[in-house]
Amino acid sequence: TAERLKQEADGLDEDGQRLTRLIASRMKHEKGRDIADACAADPDLLVRILRSTAENHNHDASTPTEERAAVACEDLEAVMMWRGAQGVDAILDTDLPFADEFHQSWPVTIHGCDHSRVRRVRASCRG
Repeated sequence: TAERLKQEADGLDEDGQRLTRLIASRMKHEKGRDIADACAADPDLLVRILRSTAENHNHDASTPTEERAAVACEDLEAVMMWRGAQGVDAILDTDLPFADEFHQSWPVTIHGCDHSRVRRVRASCRG
């Protein structure tokens, strides 16, 4: 929705930032993971986790912060495990079969982000 895109473009509010710090602390002490490492390949991952957790579990600002952080940590851990099992974060560094043939057939590259990130997109030809 337009509201969701606006929220993503605006980033986290003060409550979201406080929740992020709590999640980072919990992940480090309970899971032995550094949140910076977990989100290095996808900086927006934590923001999406916080928003999806709130939506999926009907959490709002009245839900205790500890409860919201605990559920978000579980969701983040599950996403990180899935990403690791599927090799999601390594896909851009992977040589795919027939990549050269593909790029010869479709020599166009997209640079930038789409309208949801409020930046310009520029297309160029490879050659």
